[in-house]
Amino acid sequence: MTFVYQGVLLGLGLSVLVGPIFFALLDTCLRFGTRGGLIMAAGIWLSDAIFMGLIWYQISMIRAIAQHKNFAITVGVLGGIVLVITGLLSLLRHPHPHVDSTRPVPASVLSISARGFLANTLNPFTIIFWLTVISNFATDKQVTTPNAVMFFG
Repeated sequence: MTFVYQGVLLGLGLSVLVGPIFFALLDTCLRFGTRGGLIMAAGIWLSDAIFMGLIWYQISMIRAIAQHKNFAITVGVLGGIVLVITGLLSLLRHPHPHVDSTRPVPASVLSISARGFLANTLNPFTIIFWLTVISNFATDKQVTTPNAVMFFG
């Protein structure tokens, strides 16, 4: 039962985050109503479910590697290098804004849900979020797959 409680707390915390997905959902709800927002949310949910499944599978395979004594140092150095490179690239690149006033309007349930799926899938913070949550959860006390299903469900 503690896994369900922890999952509910994570879900409530996740529900208050304001990011690009929130604004995409807000835009879709304003343009297509509640039904359109729910359809887009289903696409986002599918994307999250795929990420959770893939990352859980990969983390469970990596557990043995993480027991190596130099693992934390190596991952820390590599992560620091990636962050420095990312920061330098963001400082050196200058975005060129492009204003396009002719947006195609999604006409079907599939296009609205695909919009939500792609918006969530292409957002790099989604991967970072689920990787962080699942890796912290998986390294906790002897978490089994049924317990993970209760937590993420």
